[in-house]
Amino acid sequence: MRVLTLIIRMTVRNGLRDKLLYALLITGLGFVLSSLILAEMLVGSPVKIVKDLGLSLILFFGFFQILFSRLLATDDKSLFLLLSRPLARWQWLVGTYLGHILLAWGSVLSFTFLMYGLFMLHGETWHTKLFLAILMIGFELAVLTAIALLFSVLMTSATLIRFCTMGVFLVGHWIKEVQQILQTDTNQAFQTLMDGVSLIVPHLHVFDWKTEAVYQLDIEPSQIVWAVVYGLGYIGLLLLISRWAFSKRDL
Repeated sequence: MRVLTLIIRMTVRNGLRDKLLYALLITGLGFVLSSLILAEMLVGSPVKIVKDLGLSLILFFGFFQILFSRLLATDDKSLFLLLSRPLARWQWLVGTYLGHILLAWGSVLSFTFLMYGLFMLHGETWHTKLFLAILMIGFELAVLTAIALLFSVLMTSATLIRFCTMGVFLVGHWIKEVQQILQTDTNQAFQTLMDGVSLIVPHLHVFDWKTEAVYQLDIEPSQIVWAVVYGLGYIGLLLLISRWAFSKRDL
């Protein structure tokens, strides 16, 4: 446990030293604040517009923080130093993963406090569905971190890792809509291909509760249970694959 704690602390400390993290945070905060002006210009309820834009920006900037972080710095001297000690590779892997999750959740928390302040300016109360939507964004970021970590183990090119992670992010959000459209398509081969893809990529729409939060729609308890079980199961599977691949890697 002490080893994991050490690796988590090192990961968080290195992440906090990254100037890109602060650049993303400042940019994201600027976008959220600008939603106040945009909400007044657009037709509709300002509070609903702030909710929609705010939740989208929390996910967007949280994902970009993951995308441009160094999840597995195999060229980092600290990695070689640690692995030269009696340290299991899975400990480094899990510690690195948990450290980056803490960084991503820290960003989510920062944006959440800002949104809460914007709500107070509008005289709006904070409701449970909004909290659940932000919690699901945190779950989605945890899944995306595990995906980026797996690609970091399998690949050495940072550009390729980011490209593949971005691809999974887009497909994971659009797979449900694509499958619905293909139900009327007569191309059976393409339907079969997309069915195969849907079994591999994460269905990230499971964690997308912005509509429920903005319009305060009912959320069934079964939705919450399924999202949590699905997210934890997918993360566990990805970490197991990452552990196996990392154990075979020559460092």
